[in-house]
Amino acid sequence: MNGFTLTGEAGFACCRMAADGTQGPLTGHIQVLAGTPLLYAAVTGPPAGIAMALTGPDGVAYGTATDTAGALVVTGPGGPLAILVHAPQPGTWTLTCTASAAATGGAALTTAPQADPASAALSALATHLSPGNGAPPDPFEMFRGAFRPFATVLAAAPATPAMSLAAATAAVFGLPLDAATALLGEVRGGNAEAVLIALAQQFGATGQNLRMEMLANGSGESGLTGWNVTAGSWRALRGVADALGWTSAFAADGVSGPCRKSATIDLIAAGLTGAYLDTAPEIDVCDWVCALGVTGSTYALTARLLDGARAVLKEVRTTTMPLPPISGPGLPGRADWRQALLSFRDYGPGVRFVEFEHSASDPAANAANGFRVTGSSVRVLLSPAFRPSELVTNPSGADGLTGWTASGTGTWTTESGSGVACPQSAGTTAFAVASGQAVKRQSIDLVAAGYRPDFLDTAPPVEVCQWMAADPELTCTYTLKVVLKDGAGAELTSVDSGPVALRPTGLPGTAFLPSCDTVSGYGAGLRTIDVEHSAQPERAVAGRSPAKIAGTSVRIPTRQPDPGPAEPRRRAAAAAAPPPPVPNTNITPYKWVCLVRVTTPGGGTGHGTGWLIPADGTHFYVVTAAHNVCNEDGWMSSFEISPGASGTTKPYASSTVRLADAEVPLDWLANTQTSIRGIEQDYLYGQSVDDYALLRVNAPAGWDPGGFRPAALDDHQMRGQVAKITGYPARPPYPTSGPSQMYTADITLQPYDETRGSTETDMRQGASGGPIHLQLPGGGHRAVGIVSHLAFFEGTVLAGYDLSYDFSYIHFRRLTKTALDAIKRWRRPVGDNDRVCKLQLVIRTGNTRATADNAVFAVDGHDYDLSALWERGATHLFGGRNHPGDINVYDLTPELYRVNPAGPRLSDLLGKPWSLRRQVVPASLSEQLSPYYWFSGDWAVDHLSLYVNDQLLHARNVRKVLGPTGKVDGTVKRGLGP
Repeated sequence: MNGFTLTGEAGFACCRMAADGTQGPLTGHIQVLAGTPLLYAAVTGPPAGIAMALTGPDGVAYGTATDTAGALVVTGPGGPLAILVHAPQPGTWTLTCTASAAATGGAALTTAPQADPASAALSALATHLSPGNGAPPDPFEMFRGAFRPFATVLAAAPATPAMSLAAATAAVFGLPLDAATALLGEVRGGNAEAVLIALAQQFGATGQNLRMEMLANGSGESGLTGWNVTAGSWRALRGVADALGWTSAFAADGVSGPCRKSATIDLIAAGLTGAYLDTAPEIDVCDWVCALGVTGSTYALTARLLDGARAVLKEVRTTTMPLPPISGPGLPGRADWRQALLSFRDYGPGVRFVEFEHSASDPAANAANGFRVTGSSVRVLLSPAFRPSELVTNPSGADGLTGWTASGTGTWTTESGSGVACPQSAGTTAFAVASGQAVKRQSIDLVAAGYRPDFLDTAPPVEVCQWMAADPELTCTYTLKVVLKDGAGAELTSVDSGPVALRPTGLPGTAFLPSCDTVSGYGAGLRTIDVEHSAQPERAVAGRSPAKIAGTSVRIPTRQPDPGPAEPRRRAAAAAAPPPPVPNTNITPYKWVCLVRVTTPGGGTGHGTGWLIPADGTHFYVVTAAHNVCNEDGWMSSFEISPGASGTTKPYASSTVRLADAEVPLDWLANTQTSIRGIEQDYLYGQSVDDYALLRVNAPAGWDPGGFRPAALDDHQMRGQVAKITGYPARPPYPTSGPSQMYTADITLQPYDETRGSTETDMRQGASGGPIHLQLPGGGHRAVGIVSHLAFFEGTVLAGYDLSYDFSYIHFRRLTKTALDAIKRWRRPVGDNDRVCKLQLVIRTGNTRATADNAVFAVDGHDYDLSALWERGATHLFGGRNHPGDINVYDLTPELYRVNPAGPRLSDLLGKPWSLRRQVVPASLSEQLSPYYWFSGDWAVDHLSLYVNDQLLHARNVRKVLGPTGKVDGTVKRGLGP
C-alpha cells in the first residue's frame, strides 16, 4: 500500500491509500477540527482484496452496518464499503486499509470543509491529482479525483437512509439544502462512476462541449487488451506515432490478407446514465492510420450503436480508403497519418453500447511495411453547450409523408432499415425513390415554433442539412433548396445545392453523405423557412428504391434570449469622488487578483491586471489580457506580479516573469493589426476578440494556491447575469497617481457575440486583464471573462444641446471553450524533446508604404521563401502582405519537414541562428504590372515571433528598416531576444 495525508483551508483534511501490489495494511490519521460538518470514507476502485477500518478519537470503530441520523455504514463481504459521519467528534481519526497482493483498489477518508468546501477540496488536492509530467491537471479529472470517494458513498447508500443524503451533499459541495435535494434526484441510481459524471455535469466541471474518452487502450499501450481480433495478426509497437503524440500504435505487418479487430464499449459501465444516453449525446468515433513501405494499404472503419439487448440502432462504415506509403524514410511524420472520423448526432434514444471495428489489408506486406493504426477513440459529449430544436417535421419518414407536400415524376415512399446507415438521424427509416425525380417540400412557421420576432430580426444563423444515400450500383442525384422569407412571404435569401450526383460506391449496403450549409447575414424580417428537396436514381432497379434521404434538418444554433431590455442605459454623470477601494484584499477572491507591472519595449513601465487560477503544485498561473503582453508598441520584456496588492498593502511577495513564460494566442497578433484589415473586421472592438494571455509564475513561498476557476457561459446563461469586475483602474474618477489600488464593482453581463461580452461600468484603463467573476451559491468563485476594451463618453455640449452624461462600458473576452482549452494547454510549455508539429512565423511591419514581398527567413542556414509560405494576414486591394501595420503569418511547417523528414524536435531549433532578409529577385512580367513593383520602398519590420505547436517560443522587437538587401538576425531562444 501507499498513500498520503494532507490538510487544506477551512478544516479540510484527507487521507488516501492505494494498493501497490504488496500485501499488508497501511494506517493514516487526520485531525478533525471542531465544527466540521461531515466526514466520509469509502473503498475506492475495485473492492476485491481491500479491507477498510475507521476509528474515531473516542475509540469507536465503524465496522458494522449502521443506519442512523448520525452515521451511515454500508458493508460488503470484506467489511465497510462506505461511511458517513455527521458532525464528527474533533480529534484524531484513524483509517487502516489492508490489501491483498492482487488488489487494485484503495480507501479514502475526507472531511467536508467548513467554508467554500468544493473549492477548498480541489485546491488542497491539486498537487496530488496533477498528471505528474508537468502537464496541467484537467478540470474534469480533478473533479473526478477529488470527489470519487463521495460519489462512491452516494452510489452505495440505500434509497432512504436515516441520515439526510441531501444535507451531506450540501456540506460537501456548499449548496443550499433544496439545491442539494434536486441534485440528488439527478445523480442517484447509478454506479460510482455514473454518479461522479452526473455530479460533474451538474457542477459545470465538464466545461462546455467536453467529450469523454470511452475506449480504453486505443493505441496499443496495453498490448491487445480489450480488443477482439477477428482476422489477421496484430501486435503493438512503441515509438511509431510520436508525431501524433501517442507512444504506441497497432501494427499488422507481415500479413498480406485482411486484418480486423473490434472493441465493444459498455456506456453504462463506463459511467453514463441511461437517462443521459436517451438524450442521444454526440458520439465521435475516430481512428488514425498510415502505411509503411512502397505498396500502400487499404483501410475501413465501422461503428455500431447498440441498444441494451445489443440490437443495432446505427451502423456506419467509411468507404475503403487507399493509404499511400509514407513520404520518406524513418518514422511517419504528422502529414503521413490519415484520420477516419464518424460522428453520430440526433440518433434517438436507446444507445447503451458502441462497437468499434477497423480493418485493413496490404497485398504485399512484409516485415518492413504494412499499416499502422493508433489513436482509436470513442468519445461521448458530456456537456452540450446548447442543443437547438429541430424545426423540420418528420425529417426521416418515421411518420410516412406527414408534414411534407410531394410532387414530381417520381413517387416518395418510406422504408424501414436503410436509415440505420445514417449517422445523424433518429431511427432506421428513410425516404426512398424507385424511379423518376421525386420532389417534396415543407414550410416552417418560426413564430409558431416559438421564436419571437425581435429575435428573428437579429438574423440568427440558420443551419440546413440533409443526408443522401450513395447506392452500391448506380448514380443517384439530389437537390436541396432552402428559402428564408419575411412575414409577407417575400424571399430574403436562399441556398440551393443544385444537382448533387453521388456515384456508385461498389460497397455492400447504403452509405449516407451530407449536404449542409449555414445561412446568415440576411437582414431583419425572417418569419418562415421553406425547404424543398428531390431525389432521383439514374434508372429503375427491380425491387429496390436506390435514392434515399434521411435526417433533413433546419436549426437555429443560437439560443433565443429571454425577453427583456438588453441595451445598456445612459446614466447620469458620475460623481466626482472615486468609489472606495477594496477594503481587504487578503481574502477570497481579492487575494487572487494581481497587479501586473510591465516593462515596455522602450524600457518604460506600465500596469494592468491579472488573476490567479488554481496552482498545480509546480507553478502558479496568472491570466491577463494579451495586450498587456504585446501591443502596438511590441513585446513587453518582463512582468512583476503582485497578488492582492492595493496602495501600500502588499500581502504577498512579488514575482517577476519573463516573456519566456508568457503565452499569447497567435490569432491575437494576426487579427488585431492597425491596417485596413483590422478596420474591416471591427474598427472599435476587434481588439477584444482574442485578448487573453497566460503567465507561468515560479512564485515565492506564501502565495495562495487557490484561484478563480475559469468557466464558460453560453448566451442564455450570460444575458442579465449579475457579476463583478475587479482591477486597478488609473483614470478619473479613480486616482491617477500614487500606488495602484484595487477596485471592484457590480455589473450586469450581456453577450456581444460568440467570443465577447459587454457591460456598463465605471471601471477605467488599468483594469485591462482583470477578471469578470461571479460567486456560486456554495461560495466558490468563477471567472467568466477577461477585461479587454474599455471606453467611455463624458458630458459635453454640442451645437447648443446639452448631451451631459457619462456612458461607460467595456467589451470583455468571454471564456469560451477555445480560450479555456488554450489556457489549459499553455500551462505546460513545449518541451525541448517535444516534436515540432507546427512552426509559424509572425511579422508585423511598420513602414509608411507598401513593399514587394521578396523576404526570406532563414533558420540554421536554411531559407524559407516567405512569398511561398504566407498563410494569412492582411487582405488588401492588390493582395500585398507588407502594408503599413500589417501582421502576417507564415507557415514554415511543410518546409521544415522537408529539411527534417524524421520530424524535428524543439531542441533541433533552440540555439540556432535565424535571419530575415530582403533579396533582389528578377521580376516577371506579371510582377512588373503590379503596383507594388513600381511603388515598393524600404520595409520597416516592427516585431516578429516564432510559434511552435501554437505556443509562443521566441519574440524580437526588431524596429529596423530593411532596404532591398537589408537583413536582421538573431538566435532562436525561449522568450524575448535582444
